[in-house]
Amino acid sequence: MASRRGLGRAVIGIGISIVALFLVVRSVDLAATWNTITSAQPQWIVVMVGFMVLDILLRALRWRVLLRPLADVAFRHTLPANLVGYLANNILPARLGELVRTDDLGVRSGVPRSTILGTIVVERVVDTVVLVAIASIAILVLSVRGIVASAVLVGLAVTALLIVGIAIGIAAHRLPGAER
Repeated sequence: MASRRGLGRAVIGIGISIVALFLVVRSVDLAATWNTITSAQPQWIVVMVGFMVLDILLRALRWRVLLRPLADVAFRHTLPANLVGYLANNILPARLGELVRTDDLGVRSGVPRSTILGTIVVERVVDTVVLVAIASIAILVLSVRGIVASAVLVGLAVTALLIVGIAIGIAAHRLPGAER
């Protein structure tokens, strides 16, 4: 029975992949794509792929470090859960792949999903802080004005609010009588 269910899932997955591939290929200029691929310098493609693999490995390691105070989750669990989440983010709208990643790691590790989701929220807040910091520095260095500068300033304000909200939450959680 279990193998029949697995086969059904595989068929559905392959069907979805074929439809998605058809929709993507339909909107792509295949001749221009082929020209771009054939004119690319292979050594730079190798460098790019190397950096992408390093990025994926470091993100899985970062997630393991974020989880460590809550549960000792093996790297062999965080890496595939991250990859499953990235795949789902490419298919599902509104970054719902983060919920898929949460569920996948919960199944793999036995850690409660609410705990895992909390680490993903922290991860996203840290990513936002870093992105806004880089954009703010770029605005100062490049003397950017106009709507781009305004957007970064709004991002800076939202990031500051996130940090204040997290700080208040941590402080409230540590007050005497607060339930853990």
